[in-house]
Amino acid sequence: MHKSTSLFYWIRNHILILIMFITISGYLMGQDTISNSSIIDDSTQYSYLMINSGFSYNKLEHSVNITEKIPSIFNKIDYYHKSGIYLGGSFSNYFSDSLQSFEYEILAGFQKYYDNGFDFDISYAWHDFNGNTKLEGINYTHSFDIYSGYEFKNNYLSSDFNLLIGENNVNYFLDIDISRFISFDDVLLKNSVLMINPTLSFAFGTDYWVYSDLTIENKTQLQNFLSNRGYSYNNFCFQGINIMLPISYGINNLFFTFSGIYRIPSRKFKFIGMESGFGTMISLTYFYNFKGTNK
Repeated sequence: MHKSTSLFYWIRNHILILIMFITISGYLMGQDTISNSSIIDDSTQYSYLMINSGFSYNKLEHSVNITEKIPSIFNKIDYYHKSGIYLGGSFSNYFSDSLQSFEYEILAGFQKYYDNGFDFDISYAWHDFNGNTKLEGINYTHSFDIYSGYEFKNNYLSSDFNLLIGENNVNYFLDIDISRFISFDDVLLKNSVLMINPTLSFAFGTDYWVYSDLTIENKTQLQNFLSNRGYSYNNFCFQGINIMLPISYGINNLFFTFSGIYRIPSRKFKFIGMESGFGTMISLTYFYNFKGTNK
């Protein structure tokens, strides 16, 4: 097999896995802010604790007839004070072949909701990963996030700017989302709610992470391929469109969520070897309000 063809196959077999985990986990974990404002109407009046656990077993298919299923489990706990300050931590466990991989994160932030429909969220997180590097996604230690949104007539327009600082490079990303809130009360049981949140997301970001794990020779080959086809590299660019559908069913403060996401890569990332793909995740979330306390 020609060396350049082998390079494309290597990238094809890793980029899709990498992007799917970045996008699915990033989106689902990032939905806490939106979900909180929808689920807990008095979140600005009381402090509360959120405990979240989830599982995914996504089938990733490649055009070279390689299919891989990678199960993953994540656990997350956050404490939100009524002042808007919050603290939290998460632990994710990935399974690939015989090598167990995991990552954990500790974060702190501040969020604010306004009566006119605006809200914003700023946060910092310290992150660490151990195990199979092809599941790592982007190698980073520090993350800074600025999130803002506006709700109008059950629609939600939001933007999320994320800065990831690693040992060798700095990547930054911008997601622009439009969502629709659909809810039905007392479905099957009293005091229950069914929520559907279809979302269309446009993803932009730097592409430094694409080349970070390549050898100098392979990196040069890939960038030459891009340049010869008229694509730029080592820059901020459009990376793709995500179509997402979280469906949640809640009874009191306990919620079960099924989330699906379909990723459509940009032309540049299709040329690199990334394909459209579908991923799913299920999760269970419990909210505890500190009503009647001074917390």
